[in-house]
Amino acid sequence: MGAEEEGEYVGSGSFRVDRSAALEKLAEFQYPSPKYCILSLLRCATMSGASKFQLRGLWSVGQINGFELSFDGRPFDAAALNDPY
Repeated sequence: MGAEEEGEYVGSGSFRVDRSAALEKLAEFQYPSPKYCILSLLRCATMSGASKFQLRGLWSVGQINGFELSFDGRPFDAAALNDPY
């Protein structure tokens, strides 16, 4: 292996992302089962700086009907919640 080459600055600018095309692409990497959505929620907890979290099952007639996740991190601001993309 050779040494890494140094990058060369050639300019700056901006670009736009087509939201529908991006969502189609993201769908290719979707979790195989809804039960894995907890991973995304734990990622949110981590991004908020949480030092601990609590996961509680919501039971109904002997089976889990949902769950509740709480954590001690910073709350997300309205802009982040209104447009998560």
